[in-house]
Amino acid sequence: MTAEVLLSDTFDQWRMKNNEWLSMGDPSGSSNFIKINVTTNSTSNTTGAITTAGGMGIGASAVVGGNLTLHTDSDLAGTTNLDVVDIDGAVQIDAAVTVGVDDTGYDTKFFGDTSGQFLLWDQSADELALVGDTKLSFHDAAGGENIVATSDGHLEINAGTTLDITAPTVDVNVSTALNVDGASQITGAVTVGVDDTGHDVKFFGATSGQHLLWDESEDELALVGDTKLSFHDAAGGENIVASSDGHLEINAGTTLDITAPTVDVNASTAVNVDGATQLNNTLTVGVDDTGYDVKFFGATAAAFMLWDQSEDDLILSGVAALSIDTTTDATNTTSGSFHTDGGVGIAKKLFVGTDLDVNGTANLDAVDIDGAVQIDATLSVGVDDTGYDVKFFGASAGAFMIYDQSEDTLEIRGASADATTSTGKLLLSTALTDINDGDVIGSIGFKAPLESGGTDAILIGASIFAEADATFSSTVNSTDLVFATGDSDAASEKLRIDSTGQVTFADGAIDVDIASHDQTNGLKLGGTLVTATAVDLNNIVNEVNLGKCIAFAMVMGTEA
Repeated sequence: MTAEVLLSDTFDQWRMKNNEWLSMGDPSGSSNFIKINVTTNSTSNTTGAITTAGGMGIGASAVVGGNLTLHTDSDLAGTTNLDVVDIDGAVQIDAAVTVGVDDTGYDTKFFGDTSGQFLLWDQSADELALVGDTKLSFHDAAGGENIVATSDGHLEINAGTTLDITAPTVDVNVSTALNVDGASQITGAVTVGVDDTGHDVKFFGATSGQHLLWDESEDELALVGDTKLSFHDAAGGENIVASSDGHLEINAGTTLDITAPTVDVNASTAVNVDGATQLNNTLTVGVDDTGYDVKFFGATAAAFMLWDQSEDDLILSGVAALSIDTTTDATNTTSGSFHTDGGVGIAKKLFVGTDLDVNGTANLDAVDIDGAVQIDATLSVGVDDTGYDVKFFGASAGAFMIYDQSEDTLEIRGASADATTSTGKLLLSTALTDINDGDVIGSIGFKAPLESGGTDAILIGASIFAEADATFSSTVNSTDLVFATGDSDAASEKLRIDSTGQVTFADGAIDVDIASHDQTNGLKLGGTLVTATAVDLNNIVNEVNLGKCIAFAMVMGTEA
């Protein structure tokens, strides 16, 4: 069924024919247009002044006064001039992308998920910048990060990656300078073309002849002119710069992280590092049985540390010294600030600032000890039948104690400064703090410990000891001197000189024998020699008190 609807007024005509809406500007139908005065914005494909369930074909130019939202694919065969473009979906570009023209470029910015992070082509600076703390990453086939350049100036080459400096894949023409001054930031993947079908990408700057080019026909990224590639830190300073004169500059405060690549430097190539170098992994020079000299110079002429591969020695030359500032004490051979599995040879003096613990035998030709010495085991000087003198000096000139090995004698010599006090002194003391009557203060014993008879033979045969005669106080130190001897048992008291000077012989059958009494030598009382003989004294029997007679005879020195 075919029908026509014709609407007409003085100026315009509208008609519908064969399922078409025709609008004519005059009766001849030379101009067709639809004018809708409704100003409602479209928020979807079913709202607005015009809606259609199908597509729309426009044979000529179309002008959109507001925002243009496309819910599906858009195929533009001609040139599209857009003042402002806001694209919320993925974009596939199948041809070359050019921003600006030679010597007139425009800033190009790619934002990431984090505020302040973006990739910027700065046309005024002629540089590609990674802004913020973003990073540029190259991935391996499995998707792992192998080479990463971060915004803090780190170039990270991760495990399993090999960086070949000798013959790299990136070719820069001789006439091309690689120079980056600005910050660079990439927060997401950038894809131009598809696998095996790429497209040139060019970024122009503010200066004539300056541009960044990805040349798809050569499979290379080129910086044309005297531009540069630069990595910045968070503050905006240049940390790593590859300049057009062939210099790779790693500036102060920059860390170059090479996680586990193989870096090959030709034998003819010299490496000169002017700044501080931080190594965070193993440094190997040479291989097993083929080493190389390594030399570290100091601030003083001729002072250096040398690993001499020909001698297999680490040498400190000149005024160079080994200084270890760790203050950890050593408690065994594998602890402390310094330890070695082998011995240590020291040609000069050894100074130990604190304790010295020697578990083995210390063979010392000469020992000079300025501090206290603690010995926790037996001290032996010499061996059986080969001894050595041991000498202890006192605070006074000439005073010392010596064990004289040639004389087998222990000698205590007094000071030479004063003849009246220049005697050797042996002091025996006690650690008791509360001295009571009967406490022994000091003792000298005499013993034959190696006697083969054993039993009584090896007991102390005689002793001399000092015994308190009262409880000590601030005004009392009464002390007896006791002489003990043994006969068939341990030594026991035989003679006592008490604190007042009284002499007492022990009870029992003890004789006081004056060996010589020839009326010239013998017993004296009060300085007077007793001339009476024992026979003379024994003949005095008529006196009532024999003791008094003996005492009288001793005092008078006459015969009865």
